[in-house]
Amino acid sequence: MPDDIDKSATSPESSENTPEDLTPLPATSDPMAGMFPKRGRGIGALIFVIIISGLFGYAALLANWPRERPEAEPLPPTVRKRLSGLPLNANVVAYLGLKEIRQSEFWQNFVPDSLKEKLLADTSSPIGRFASMMQISFAQDIDTAIYTEVNRYGEVNVSLAILIGRFNSARLKQLAARALDSIRAGNYLGYQLEPTLWWAKVSENELVLSSHADALANYLQPKADFWATDSTITPLIERAQYKSHFWLALGSARWAFDAMRGLTSGNRDMQGMGNIRNIRQLVLSLKLTDGIEGQSEWIYDSRAAAFFAGGLIGITLWVTKNFSQRQSESIKKLVGTIDFKQNLEALMFHAVLPKTLLEELRQAKQNL
Repeated sequence: MPDDIDKSATSPESSENTPEDLTPLPATSDPMAGMFPKRGRGIGALIFVIIISGLFGYAALLANWPRERPEAEPLPPTVRKRLSGLPLNANVVAYLGLKEIRQSEFWQNFVPDSLKEKLLADTSSPIGRFASMMQISFAQDIDTAIYTEVNRYGEVNVSLAILIGRFNSARLKQLAARALDSIRAGNYLGYQLEPTLWWAKVSENELVLSSHADALANYLQPKADFWATDSTITPLIERAQYKSHFWLALGSARWAFDAMRGLTSGNRDMQGMGNIRNIRQLVLSLKLTDGIEGQSEWIYDSRAAAFFAGGLIGITLWVTKNFSQRQSESIKKLVGTIDFKQNLEALMFHAVLPKTLLEELRQAKQNL
């Protein structure tokens, strides 16, 4: 190679021969246009992966972290004994402590008399028709009502109701005299009033009604203890926090879905949250004071399903409380009383509605 060419290529003056219309590249630019990643990019990607992995790990920890369940009230021994005669495979049990409810300030001062008289008075149901025949007022004459049902696909639906209260002996004799059929179970007699309405007098203050004679006979003379043979409903009953006024245990997905659809029928936001179609079991309990205290537990198929539903619920409640334009201020306050947390496959809810908020909700409804 000629010496003059070699010198021109290596001399400092050669840099001064750069064309004037080409500006030097910034020191931070990438002349290879990203063809080869820089070390900084690799570190950033690694940090991003670590953050995402940490979030997923934290989510997995929350989904698998058992939470402490609030202490539940014990079931009264008399109620536990009566439940021992429930039909096997029952998938719904409801309890209504009307005597205790009547003593609450909420019942005395907040519930209108017109609504009290309509309590369980629907004559389209067997219980309502029996109450009409007996001229029973649930608001005044009944102290305790327990209802259970076996309702499964491919099986005959069986229902049973237990009523504790004050009954007219003369009317009971009249109903017995006009019975279509009768059965004997131990020392008890059962009478058929309709094709799917049987009744029996257990004591002076206890009656039992059923859609089928065998379910009635099993309650009067149990062949098996419900607490010893059932593994679905009994754990749900124990999860009910308040056991004096009202509690409900639903042990099948269909019952749980229908109940949730009914509870959220008036709120489109609530209907879409919580993935209610995937709820497999449900518990609800209420305690009445001058306001209302409520507890509910939704049980899902898996911890992942519960975690996903909990995320939807949390977002929905937060948006409703802070940004919803469709909801009134009283509804936003109501949403603000709801507290929930995940406990493995379940979501546990708790809410306290004070008297002032209930008054505000009632006033808002009247102003519509």
